[in-house]
Amino acid sequence: MGYIIGYVTTAYRRYAVARFLVIMMLARYAIDIARVTIVGIANSGIPVFATTVASRANISIWTTAPYFATILIWPFVPAHQWFLWLIGLCYANALILSHISVPLSYITPTMLILNICAAYIIGRRFPAHLEPRMSSSSFASAHHTATNDQRQQNLDNNRQEMAKDKNSLPDAPLKLLVAYTPADASKYLTSRVCGQDNAIKTITNRLSINTKKRLDNLTSKKPIAVFLCVGPTGVGKTETAKAIAEYIKIIDNRYDLLTFDMSEFYDRHTVSNFIGSSRGYIGSDEPGRLTGEMRKNPYRVVLFDEIEKAYHTVMNTFLQIFDEGRLTDAPFGFQAWFSASVIMLTSNLANEEIGEIVGSTDDPVIVDLHVRDTLKNSGIRPEILARVDGIIPYRALNENDYVNIVVHYLSAPNLRKRINDPYITAVRIVNKYRNLMPYGVREIIRRTEEDVYLLDEAPSQGISPRPRTVRFM
Repeated sequence: MGYIIGYVTTAYRRYAVARFLVIMMLARYAIDIARVTIVGIANSGIPVFATTVASRANISIWTTAPYFATILIWPFVPAHQWFLWLIGLCYANALILSHISVPLSYITPTMLILNICAAYIIGRRFPAHLEPRMSSSSFASAHHTATNDQRQQNLDNNRQEMAKDKNSLPDAPLKLLVAYTPADASKYLTSRVCGQDNAIKTITNRLSINTKKRLDNLTSKKPIAVFLCVGPTGVGKTETAKAIAEYIKIIDNRYDLLTFDMSEFYDRHTVSNFIGSSRGYIGSDEPGRLTGEMRKNPYRVVLFDEIEKAYHTVMNTFLQIFDEGRLTDAPFGFQAWFSASVIMLTSNLANEEIGEIVGSTDDPVIVDLHVRDTLKNSGIRPEILARVDGIIPYRALNENDYVNIVVHYLSAPNLRKRINDPYITAVRIVNKYRNLMPYGVREIIRRTEEDVYLLDEAPSQGISPRPRTVRFM
């Protein structure tokens, strides 16, 4: 008897549908007693009323008995037999009502709702997190028990690990701060990113200024630098972030690139991907993607790609990162520090207007002012623009830039064996697909691959001789 009471109690406390079923049965029982009470007192007086109530209570107990039986047996019933149990419940109700001489019109819509709810829960098992609490019962699975024990052990281990020095500030990257030189950085980045000399010069100079400032104040909590790269698509914004990460890793091998595609954070709830889910929610046994990675290694170049695609509440997390250099993890409560990181943001907002601004003047002050106004009018909040160290506008690439990019691409060992002269091939491809240049480097490279691989321009076939002097039409 104690086992049955404990079983029903657990189902009531842990499973919403079973709880609803019990509440509906008790409500129906109370309604029956209340109705008999009102009618009995009004028509028959107290003595007859007492007998009627006792009789009616007996009827209610018998009519609700199938539902109590359902609660006891539903974990043992296979899911594909729920319809048979629905028919069985209706038949049991009909037999009970006929036996006690109650008209079948007594089966009200409430009883039908209860039957449907019972049929729904018959085919459902207890949740996995409930079974270990009832491991003594015959239907508890040893596999599920072991799985949940392991999950709880991993959660405890994570919490113990995160609790160690959870608020400690990482050491200043002295090797990077001392060894960084803008000339070497500019040379390396220019070899990786073509046609964006002004943007690279702005980034390298600002990094030089910020590293010197950090040497004067090693306890600063702000990121080393925060850059917002804007301009047309396919002109080298993301490639610049990758090149910076590679150059910094040459100086200090602790540094890695951490990339987030902001199109994944399109609604308000995706902010939990950054900082983790609050306790009690799904995923609360793991740290956030951003806070967890920064906890493992605070020496990062963090790239937030295409920030305009993220929901505006996700953008609010940037304010604390740029200002205080930290972010608090929701499930574990530790602080992820960004004081030793370089943060890069990219955006394609208003790329046509920004391209016109960059092409209209060479004055960096005027360009910066107009670009800020354009971005603010396009939806980027002023408080974010005010917290970045530099807004880097990228210009649209010209035909010579595309030729150099294709030559560099064709010089790879796996492609070099398929062609005789990378320069002549690059000129031909750029002339052929010049109408696709507004779509950026990715589209030109895609067309280059089609020409090289599909046409299979082998060395034995060669290319028809062409003059080295090239005129762009």
